[in-house]
Amino acid sequence: MLDYRAHKLYLLLALPFRVVVKALFFAVIFVAIFFAQLTYYTKPIKIVIAYAGVELGLILLNLVWWPVTSAFNRVFFWLIDVVPSHGDNMEEAIAIVLAGRTYELVKKFEGEIQNWIYDDTREFVSRLNWRVRWLFPVIPRTARLVQELQLIHEETGKQPRDIGRSEIEKIRNELPNGKISWFEKAIGSQWVFNSVLALSIIVVAIGLVLP
Repeated sequence: MLDYRAHKLYLLLALPFRVVVKALFFAVIFVAIFFAQLTYYTKPIKIVIAYAGVELGLILLNLVWWPVTSAFNRVFFWLIDVVPSHGDNMEEAIAIVLAGRTYELVKKFEGEIQNWIYDDTREFVSRLNWRVRWLFPVIPRTARLVQELQLIHEETGKQPRDIGRSEIEKIRNELPNGKISWFEKAIGSQWVFNSVLALSIIVVAIGLVLP
């Protein structure tokens, strides 16, 4: 099966696993609230206990889920013979199966910056975290960075992969509104989002709903 078609099959087969992960996330929250409610502490302390229980539960869940994901990938690639199409070799074909167009766009950004167009910027940004897309000017910032990197390529022949990530970050930080703040990084972090969501549910449940 061609790599880009295998990616679609991979997403379809992985969908139940993603649903289970979401369900387990909320299950961990409600179990933590249940056990916190069994204590005789005040509500603020119950909230702290429940939140600590959620963080511990999610750590354990991740430890269990990693081998499940690894086993799923091994079985998938054992059953499906992937043929490079959008990828140049088998290693890239496997990366495309796992990441799809995101991998292709990153590869183009790193090694073909002279061919990067505005539509690529829009497509790349559309695959970023929805919170970052909605709250921050990611498209214009990325477009300005691309223009700067294309200018560097014209002058030196260097691609972004030759420049290095740390140097690209310096270039971006020097552009108008180019620096990514700690707040944006926190907003984009899935761990921070999960923690805030869990704490919000716990506060509402224990502080306002439950007796």
